[in-house]
Amino acid sequence: CLALQHGEPHVSIVGSTLSCRHVRVQPGLATECLPIIAHGEVLGMLCVETGTRRGLSRSDERLALNFACQVGLALANMNLRDTLRNLSVRDPLSGLYNRRHMQESLVREVHVATRKRRPLAIAMVDLDHFKSFNDTFGHDAGDLLLREVAKVLQRFVRGSDVASRYGGEEFVLVCPETSLSTMVERVTQLRGQIKALNLLHLNRPLGTVSASIGIAMYPEHGTTSEALLLAADRALYDAKDSGRDRIALPRSAASLPVQ
Repeated sequence: CLALQHGEPHVSIVGSTLSCRHVRVQPGLATECLPIIAHGEVLGMLCVETGTRRGLSRSDERLALNFACQVGLALANMNLRDTLRNLSVRDPLSGLYNRRHMQESLVREVHVATRKRRPLAIAMVDLDHFKSFNDTFGHDAGDLLLREVAKVLQRFVRGSDVASRYGGEEFVLVCPETSLSTMVERVTQLRGQIKALNLLHLNRPLGTVSASIGIAMYPEHGTTSEALLLAADRALYDAKDSGRDRIALPRSAASLPVQ
């Protein structure tokens, strides 16, 4: 549309060489396209059918322009609101939910699990030897690794799950209505996908990265969000103390078999 290309109103006579392809009125009749602009950015277009062979009158065009301006401001405010909301709940590096949002979601899911008497699983994921990785390849490579692991987590979660960056190289998954056996199977696949990452930074291979994972279940390992996070954290340390690159349950000296 020429109105979008030029950023100004454009009168289109259907069937003429300058008619817009998106117009679907009777040939020979005119339409006027007005760009919807806010803060210098074109957000859309208002297309007005005149019902005649001419464009809008001056008074009607002013009215249409004012309407397009109001729509533009409304859309810009909506976009700004969405941006601010994302900034408040998303981790800027990984794009995953941040710690605060995860904790709020976990509190809510515990209440739902209590009311419906359904299981709730959480997993705490930690990248093994991340400090050594940063020391060897640099912080830019470390950021690249965190972003790629975040992509793996985003593919891993279902619509009802919450994947978050807990801090540093730690991530937390909240998985409602998930049994222990299902959670173990899923995080085993997740651990394998992380280990299968084949990353390059400045044409330099970054090698293989493993992850240790601690699992906690509601209500077996805790009936509050705080208790579940603590149980998952303890299970994670069990996994690390047992040699890393494995999955563990709370207060378990022996980790689940490495697969």
